[in-house]
Amino acid sequence: MTAPDPGREPVITYWQAQDAYRTTIEACERFDELAGRDLTARALAMLKARGTYDPAKHADASKYQPLTADEHLELLATGEMLARRYRHPAHVHDAVQAGVTWPQIAEATGSDEARVRQEYREWADSQHRLHSYYGGTIGLNDADHAAAILRASEPPAGRGNEREAGQ
Repeated sequence: MTAPDPGREPVITYWQAQDAYRTTIEACERFDELAGRDLTARALAMLKARGTYDPAKHADASKYQPLTADEHLELLATGEMLARRYRHPAHVHDAVQAGVTWPQIAEATGSDEARVRQEYREWADSQHRLHSYYGGTIGLNDADHAAAILRASEPPAGRGNEREAGQ
């Protein structure tokens, strides 16, 4: 993908980015294209400003125009769309069900345990609402929701539940 369709509205919001790309691969290609052009245009501008740009040695500067304001917005919106896609909370749910611990999830996501647990509870609540709203066709039913909330409420690894220990 080299550029958006000429008749298409510019992609300048997260929601437009979600609708604009048929596949994640297409969104990645567009993101890489914009980010690469931006990086190259900035590097060439820096070389020119330093007086060290050599057309025989460096890329043809005329082929790497700086991004427009709309293209910067597209880069931001597409990046956010991809980030949300790749860090979807359902991946945490799958990991927890596979036996991954909360400290491991926190480490894998570069976050802290309390935050990943809270985000998981919020995701579970939203899935439970979806289950109710769509008549049980998607989301977490009552039992699955209760199990998810319980999993997110378990004591951190290495610390027992004092009430259960009789303390």
